[in-house]
Amino acid sequence: MIRWLTLLLSAVLIVSIIAPLKDARAEAAPQLKLNFDRTFYSLKDNFTASGTAINASAATRPGTVLRIVIYPSLDKGGRLLRPFHGNRQPLFEETKSLTLPRGLTKITMSRNIEQSALAEGVYPAELRAEVNGAATFVSRSYLVIIEPRSRPLPVAVTWNLHEAERRNTDGVFTDNALAEMLDPDPSRPGSLDSQLEAIAETSGAIANVSVSSTLIEQLKSMASGYTWMDGRRLREVRWDAPDAMSAADWLDRLAGLIANGQVEIMAAPYGDAPLPALTKLGWADEAADQITLGLQQSAQTWKLADQTPGLYLPGLLIDERTAQLAGASNVPYAVALLDNVAESSFTPGRASVIRKSAANLVIFPADAEISDWLPTAHPQD
Repeated sequence: MIRWLTLLLSAVLIVSIIAPLKDARAEAAPQLKLNFDRTFYSLKDNFTASGTAINASAATRPGTVLRIVIYPSLDKGGRLLRPFHGNRQPLFEETKSLTLPRGLTKITMSRNIEQSALAEGVYPAELRAEVNGAATFVSRSYLVIIEPRSRPLPVAVTWNLHEAERRNTDGVFTDNALAEMLDPDPSRPGSLDSQLEAIAETSGAIANVSVSSTLIEQLKSMASGYTWMDGRRLREVRWDAPDAMSAADWLDRLAGLIANGQVEIMAAPYGDAPLPALTKLGWADEAADQITLGLQQSAQTWKLADQTPGLYLPGLLIDERTAQLAGASNVPYAVALLDNVAESSFTPGRASVIRKSAANLVIFPADAEISDWLPTAHPQD
């Protein structure tokens, strides 16, 4: 059954958005990135917010102001984007005025949480670059402070890790992007690596993680040695090369988090197809097979004694027939975005139980807003 986490909206921490706020020539736009040195903080910690601005244009940028701003914490149930709009007074602000040189420029802000009188909460943060007062660009993130509790909150985090197929019909990778996502370099961690770090560094948190069959098979292929296309040139990567070993290490690290109870793994239907689409075409048997194969692959990959208890549905899509098939496969629970289902008999905002003979399936509804933000987690730079 889903395990509840003692945290407040922590899923938003893996969000970082870079968006132009005013019109400016794309080639002149500085590239901004705001990061915190940890994913979660306690009330006794120090935090450091680090901002980087990359000027990739041919000229320097006089009259540039870099600014790190941290706003008051979100109201309970508040929407994630709302704090970034309107006139809100910042709690803290760090400013650097300069002629922005070509290349990389850094700005940091450090504070002691207790001395700053910050309470538990989610604090919106921005890195802003104002260029001659004519254009503003922003990178957004969140400072999350967690107070230890004796009672868990009814909030659960589900990580869905999926990458599209990057191999051609001959099994050759069309690029080496997955190796970049696995990069463990702390100065520029890859998106897959940093998501495991976010789980590992919070020893008190238990996350539900789903790894798609497509991603599992590609990582296993990389770990055994692989070939990828660099333009028109084929490059061979041995099993003992750094990129292949990074894939093997990532799989081993996730297996370790599962073994020590910090991660509860969820299966995903094999093939990653939205199951309601199959059932509506009359292919219920194929949908049932995908559920069975996904459960088997998950148990074999992570060396589990029993079948994984949860099912993460592709696209978070579900209908009653899909729910019946999952229940018939003895899946105790599934995660789905119920308000995406037209003419559904399910009730959004509360767990629903589907009964099929003696088998029950509990459906936990995904939060629509956080789910919308998760695909932007760690965008490829």
